[in-house]
Amino acid sequence: MVITKPSELRNIVLVVETDDLTALKLIALEFSARSYSVVSGKTSDGGRFKEMLILSPRGHGVLVFEYNQSQ
Repeated sequence: MVITKPSELRNIVLVVETDDLTALKLIALEFSARSYSVVSGKTSDGGRFKEMLILSPRGHGVLVFEYNQSQ
């Protein structure tokens, strides 16, 4: 595909759920990916979440999250 106009640009977002965000962050660093601060909070249904953006060495972004339902 050849992009000839700015209006043809498309953002692609990859969102991945993991059971262990900390372990995934360490793996990403082993592959020279950059990771950013972990954001955490509580959802409206009482669950807890943590999320982080990882950038590959070639600039591809992946939003990774961990979600734990309330007990």
